[in-house]
Amino acid sequence: MFKIGEHVIYNKDVCKIVDIKHNNSNDNNYYILIPVFDESLKIKVPAINKNNRLRTISTKKEIDDIINQISNIEIIVSDKPLPDNDYKVLLNSQNILDIVRIVKTEYLNSQSENKKKVSNRDNKYLALAEKYLYQELAVVLEMNIEEAKKYFIKHLDKIAQK
Repeated sequence: MFKIGEHVIYNKDVCKIVDIKHNNSNDNNYYILIPVFDESLKIKVPAINKNNRLRTISTKKEIDDIINQISNIEIIVSDKPLPDNDYKVLLNSQNILDIVRIVKTEYLNSQSENKKKVSNRDNKYLALAEKYLYQELAVVLEMNIEEAKKYFIKHLDKIAQK
């Protein structure tokens, strides 16, 4: 069970647990979450979350490990534009590595000598993946979104230059 004040990922957004309430009608607890980057929302989530849309935020060590191993994270290779479903599966996996794969793939494709034309659909998924990734990096590494993006891109640039 999470505690008040902890950061979690809910539906891929970074949220802070601001309260834990008890629902007498079903005898279950639920969390009150506020998205870190949209404090106008208040979300109620059952503490027993059967749909796996609530996960622990990455630790600084986990983020450092991802950054240190970024060159080993496989990109998505395809001769044709990816079907909608492939990116959806990766985005919905609740695994930060899948989100990193999308961002890394699209970034390296855009930096390559024979740049692939990026479709509107791919741009949409890239924007979502970047949003989710940079939010999590920003909170874990205590940066703002723009700093988190620059930090990540700096590491991708090292790979692109090889």
